Amino acid sequence: MANVVKVTKKDRFNEIKAIVGEMGRDDLVAFCDHEIELLAKKGGKSDKPSKKQVENESIKAEILNFLGTVEKAKVGEITKVLGDKVTSAQQVSALVTQLKNEGKVTRFTEKKDIFFAIVTE
Repeated sequence: MANVVKVTKKDRFNEIKAIVGEMGRDDLVAFCDHEIELLAKKGGKSDKPSKKQVENESIKAEILNFLGTVEKAKVGEITKVLGDKVTSAQQVSALVTQLKNEGKVTRFTEKKDIFFAIVTE
């Protein structure tokens, strides 16, 4: 099956802009530019992190500090150490997985139990 290229609204507005630009319709070119700008604001990613992302970064730093003091730990142990700073073990699991994907933490299994440890270089 051939790869299908998805044409976005932005692509369409750029095509229209090019066509009406050749016709000398500056008002329609300005309209297309405005619509493209609105699409960028609507679907664009913000340059700054959200409030929750900032909170999670501080929690991830605490997880790294804790893992630096122990040989290995389960998610439940990390959750207990963090206490009220996290809402659930699922949140801790997600944050530890992010740390693993960043290469800061390693994940391994011993007798059906999953452990995490800080990566030593």
